[in-house]
Amino acid sequence: MAASEESCDGNPDFAVICSFISKFGDDCGVNVTIPCLQQMLEDTKNVHEDLAEIHIHLLRRGRKRVTKERWEKSLIKVGFI
Repeated sequence: MAASEESCDGNPDFAVICSFISKFGDDCGVNVTIPCLQQMLEDTKNVHEDLAEIHIHLLRRGRKRVTKERWEKSLIKVGFI
């Protein structure tokens, strides 16, 4: 896939996320492969259930109260979007 707006290739933010997962994923309880994460992020038509679960899990690890129904609003509230 060529680098585009919908691709993780060449995106420095994706490199940072991959580095974080490689270094802290086990400690944070985030067990996802980089190719799987890339596939979930590049699917701009659907929010993959596992991607939502990763966000919810990380927000809860940051001591935020997050419900499954309002996780996207929680990301906005803490300034991640």
